Amino acid sequence: MEAIAQQAISTLPQFVPQDISNIAWSFATLPIDHEPLLEAISAEALRKLADFETQDLCNTAWAFATLG
Repeated sequence: MEAIAQQAISTLPQFVPQDISNIAWSFATLPIDHEPLLEAISAEALRKLADFETQDLCNTAWAFATLG
């Protein structure tokens, strides 16, 4: 999972909001607390927040709430 997290971090700028919410949701369901990935997801989500659909926002919020 470390390799997947590192790859996700390096490609996050290319992610659309659904991709961001999907990776957050995926790691929350495992549950794997990968702090660098969560910080990167958070930063990228904030940059693209205006483009998030309701479902993207809900899934991302759920993932962060689940991981605490």
